[in-house]
Amino acid sequence: DRLDFGLSPCPNDTFIFYQFIQTGKYQPYFLDIEELNESALKERLPLIKVSCVTAVQLTNYEILSSGGAIGYGCGPLIVSSLNLTEKNFLEQASDYPIFIPGKHTTANFLFHQYCQFNHIDTNSLRIEYLRYDKIIFELKKQKSIGILIHEERFNFQNHELYKIRDLGEWWEQTTQLPIPLGCIVLHKDFLKLKEAIELDIQHSILYSQNNYQEVLPFIKRYAQSLEEDVIKSHIDLYVTDFSYDMQDKGREAIAQ
Repeated sequence: DRLDFGLSPCPNDTFIFYQFIQTGKYQPYFLDIEELNESALKERLPLIKVSCVTAVQLTNYEILSSGGAIGYGCGPLIVSSLNLTEKNFLEQASDYPIFIPGKHTTANFLFHQYCQFNHIDTNSLRIEYLRYDKIIFELKKQKSIGILIHEERFNFQNHELYKIRDLGEWWEQTTQLPIPLGCIVLHKDFLKLKEAIELDIQHSILYSQNNYQEVLPFIKRYAQSLEEDVIKSHIDLYVTDFSYDMQDKGREAIAQ
């Protein structure tokens, strides 16, 4: 009687889908974004949040207009335990391990595009894929470079890490488009439910916007960081007008 639904435990997803889950029509499964991507590639769930770069590879799913993470100023950050300038990084990128939060993530795609743009052969780099919430720990252990997403992009300075480049800012300057990070996809076997699901997502977003204090304990239950200012900053950054409806601009960003 319920449609299985995969989402991340991050504040933007738990904010968007609080009331959506409360309807009882959807059975939630909370997974890391790379686990979600892999689940979609293997068609394990009918409704699922994925990285946009994975979404465009899925032949048996359709991208929904609502529920995604598309916006401005919300891109992954290249950071380091070394105080490197961008010029230093481009010259020395192959000298250090580079930790990336998943092979199928938009963060990985943007990093590779950025390297290609700057004539860096990514085959020469020491790339290691790690779950996003383990990257800061590795950066503190050794001289290294990492790509930060989700809550970690807000508190890296508390760990004496240094920003090298904002990949979202680079994408916006290069394409003049918003950053297409994540979106919701529906398996084509269930397309008759598409319109109803999109409406449920939109109603859920409006409910959370109007009942934030009610929703907050649910968000905290799954969040990596329990600091309310970090949670609020995360939601403000990743839940945008494009989350309600990605519109033509959001679709253009995904197509790009």
